[in-house]
Amino acid sequence: MTYLHLHRVVGAVVFLITLVLYTKTMAPTTSFWDSGEFITTSGILGVPHPPGSPLYVLLGRIFSLVPIAEVAARVVFMSVLASAIAVWFTYGSVVTLARRAMGGHAFRAFGDSRDWSAALGAAVAALCLATSYTFWFNGTEAEVYAYSLFFVCGGMWLIFHWEGTGHGARNDQWLLLIAYFFGLGGGLHLLCLLTVPTLVLLAWFADHKLRRLILVGVGAGLEGLVLLSAFAEHPPTAKLMALVAALLAAGLYTWMWFSHEEYRRTILLLIGTGVAVFFARALFGLGLPFQVVVAFAGIAVLYHFYTDDRRALGLSIGGGGLFLLGYSTYLALFIRSGLDPAVDMNDPENWKNFISFLNREQYGTDSQLLGMLTARAERGYQLWHQQMKYFLQQWPFPLLERDVLFRWATEKAPHIISVSLVPLAVGITGFGWQLRRDWRRFLGLLSMFIIMGIGLSFYLNMPDPQPRERHYVFGGMFLAWAVWMGLGWTSFVEWARKKLSLSPGIVAAVACFGLVLPAGVGARLYHEMDRTGDYIAYDYAYNLLQSCDPNSLLFTNGDNDTFPLWFLQEIEGIRRDVRVVNLSLLNTGWYIKQLRDREPKVGMGAVMSDEYIEETLTDTQMADLVKRVWREPRQPQEYVHLGLDTKVTALPGHDLLRIQDIMVIGIVYWNSWERPVHFALTVASSNRAGLDPYLEMQGMTMKLVPHKVSGPGNAELLAHNLMEVYQFRGVSNED
Repeated sequence: MTYLHLHRVVGAVVFLITLVLYTKTMAPTTSFWDSGEFITTSGILGVPHPPGSPLYVLLGRIFSLVPIAEVAARVVFMSVLASAIAVWFTYGSVVTLARRAMGGHAFRAFGDSRDWSAALGAAVAALCLATSYTFWFNGTEAEVYAYSLFFVCGGMWLIFHWEGTGHGARNDQWLLLIAYFFGLGGGLHLLCLLTVPTLVLLAWFADHKLRRLILVGVGAGLEGLVLLSAFAEHPPTAKLMALVAALLAAGLYTWMWFSHEEYRRTILLLIGTGVAVFFARALFGLGLPFQVVVAFAGIAVLYHFYTDDRRALGLSIGGGGLFLLGYSTYLALFIRSGLDPAVDMNDPENWKNFISFLNREQYGTDSQLLGMLTARAERGYQLWHQQMKYFLQQWPFPLLERDVLFRWATEKAPHIISVSLVPLAVGITGFGWQLRRDWRRFLGLLSMFIIMGIGLSFYLNMPDPQPRERHYVFGGMFLAWAVWMGLGWTSFVEWARKKLSLSPGIVAAVACFGLVLPAGVGARLYHEMDRTGDYIAYDYAYNLLQSCDPNSLLFTNGDNDTFPLWFLQEIEGIRRDVRVVNLSLLNTGWYIKQLRDREPKVGMGAVMSDEYIEETLTDTQMADLVKRVWREPRQPQEYVHLGLDTKVTALPGHDLLRIQDIMVIGIVYWNSWERPVHFALTVASSNRAGLDPYLEMQGMTMKLVPHKVSGPGNAELLAHNLMEVYQFRGVSNED
């Protein structure tokens, strides 16, 4: 076997190991959180919650048609396959980096035992990524995060591949491919775009003729940040961000002015257009005059490229066009929403709703970028009990271990993590070795590690507590460290080869010994990551639906008691007679209209017209908010008509009824005992609109009855459900 074949064989083996491992441990069906929603929308070409991930839905639809196993397993396998390819991408990237660090060419084998060092070091990196906690967790369930890291790993490989080839206009097809690839990735998850700084750094050093384009891109970005933050009304730290961005832009322009005289015209253009846009914003706001000035500024930059740098013009237009082409997968959601699928989150079938959907306005309109300097929780919680805990959690290894005390992100309770010094030491070795031997590419990888680590921690600014552990947020950071772990092993093998004058056979044996590291990590995590026989989410949803009477209305609380139910109803065809009413979504106008108009319809009064829902019920103007004032507990007239002697209380600290409270009262009244009404047990008392005295437990639900309830509930029905109806697969399995 030649050394070139060695690289290909090891890469193929790494891919197959990951594919087999993940297939063996993948979830057989839906999991909790977003998994049920994504399986459902994949199967019916629906619209999931913002940002929608249209590429995932389109690919999921293709996989759902493969006539193997159940629909859920097909969509889960999509994550398995994407993760295995991502691991293969990582292997290819690390081979390139190892060769560079050893003084070789990115794509040419050494033809001696150094190829064993590069190939096996890359295998260690790739398999350490495959067996890491987060990557393994994401790769075995139907979620977007496996594909998100697929695009990060693929983007990293494309960047290092382009940087390792010859440069110049003849090789720009790789840059155009990267633009299209990132556009596709943006249609699934925006994490891949955080590898762009790596591309910019490597392009700056690798191809001097791209520096004008980089200068314009970075300069325009900083000026845009100044514009965005200087005119922001809140938070107070926005003005500080504007000052920092302005100082960075001034520093960049000053340095480039004196070090690169050929770009002085470009700098003057950037300053001139930036000042013009700034004053247009100050004088005209965001109106038409401002938009015209922005358009002319863009045209001026393109004309400057036309006269001074045709290559930059081609890359900016071609790259931008290809990025938009990849991003155009979002149009699929626009089209499908117009056909009213069963799951149609935010109803983006018109341009107003579609733009709101893209901007994620459902989660608020405050800018995360501007708010990142205003902590929404203690930084110690964000940086230590989240980011650092998740980092140390990735690679447990049965050697040099110690327990480290953290707290859960979901509550202030101790969370002990077993941390091994071995993966840390190997990663630190690779960190230092690449810094000494190949500092330029080290800076590119370091930018990924910082931006996808502490950068994301500040940007997301997660409040305390969180509804679940957010380790998947920092997957790019863990990827960078896995690369350094592989380079660390390569450096050790190279040291041993030179120091001990090892023969090629001994070098190969020593290099293979590094596979003990991912094997040990995998052995420690296997039991925790193995989802074989995990039907808990499926059976939970099944039991919840089976607790309902025929043609019931079922009020649910959030993701975990809603998305699995959608999956069972739309994909498995189970209990479609039950109308699930999600209380969180019940605060939105689009969802209320869907409940009113789509089968099985929820009966509503004539007052619930589109105009009333949009302009009164969900409006935030003071005149409409006053109508929801509810200062003291009192009995609604709707309950009086139904004979329900109970009072409704607003949330503590609030003098307003939420829209969901008004809708629960209204739905119960309009239903007028025609259909059974159930509340999932997960619905808190504060979300049950004062109906507690009339709710009778029937297993996984509480049924609304016309008389006050005394006692624990319907014991006979509960016993029947427990013994004859409910499913508990896997719960009693000790394995």
